[in-house]
Amino acid sequence: MRKEEFIAVSTKNEFLKKFIPYYYFYETFDDDFYNSFDYYPHFRCGLTVYKNSDVTWDADTRYINQIEGKNTVIFTKNIKTKHIAVDKGVINKICIAFEPLGINHFIDTQLCDLGTESLCYFDYFGSPFLDACEKVHSTADIDQKTAILDAFFLSKYQPFSETRMTVAVKILLNKDESMTIQKLSDLVGVNRKTLNRLFQKHLCCSPISFKKIIKFRSALNQHQATNSSKNLTDIAYDNHYYDQSEFINHCKKLTGLSPKSFFSEIQQRGSVDIYWSIKKPEAVPNDQLNYA
Repeated sequence: MRKEEFIAVSTKNEFLKKFIPYYYFYETFDDDFYNSFDYYPHFRCGLTVYKNSDVTWDADTRYINQIEGKNTVIFTKNIKTKHIAVDKGVINKICIAFEPLGINHFIDTQLCDLGTESLCYFDYFGSPFLDACEKVHSTADIDQKTAILDAFFLSKYQPFSETRMTVAVKILLNKDESMTIQKLSDLVGVNRKTLNRLFQKHLCCSPISFKKIIKFRSALNQHQATNSSKNLTDIAYDNHYYDQSEFINHCKKLTGLSPKSFFSEIQQRGSVDIYWSIKKPEAVPNDQLNYA
């Protein structure tokens, strides 16, 4: 009997791919299912819909409890540190991944107005979004699921007008290590204080934090793409760390682990850049039966 199913798929609409790189669908099938995994900082953010579930969290852990009839929408923007996820019971969730500034093309307010923490409840799209997600849940056909989500986001599209942010993000994603924040400010045509304020408004982070997360994810992707054939020193230099020591310290700060331990623990989910450190699924421990 299947305990869980994870499917990731790209949007079918070429226009949307600029903003939404993929959706994923995750289900569990056993009332006694219990699983825990660690997930790590990313420059992308995600919108997740949990069917028949209550979602709560504390400083470092997100919990899902099965509750019939309760649907919860969570927005995740994590560029700071490792988080823990705990799933219990039958779970059915939809996740929409957004490129940097991606979700900003579907809202008519500043991102910071919707919440500045790594996790926040999200009701901006209201009942039309929940209705679309119910249609997604009601079909097993992945192409239909994707088409429903594509149609919804196409209907909500509105151009993001802050072109200074668009330019700044594009420059940083090119991973030019010579690009200092001062130089970036000059290219964008604002002072550093204004640039930082723009990033806080529209990405809920500072330019330097955003740049560091790009570097970290680039190193992670390179390690996975090369099947560990490159040593840590090569990965550090290829991704513009000053030396291996800086890479190790940065990895420990973000993940709580040395790169060697981190790389040995992570598992890729689907064919996209989702990497979790997954604990073995098992029956619900007795001391976890009534947590909130």
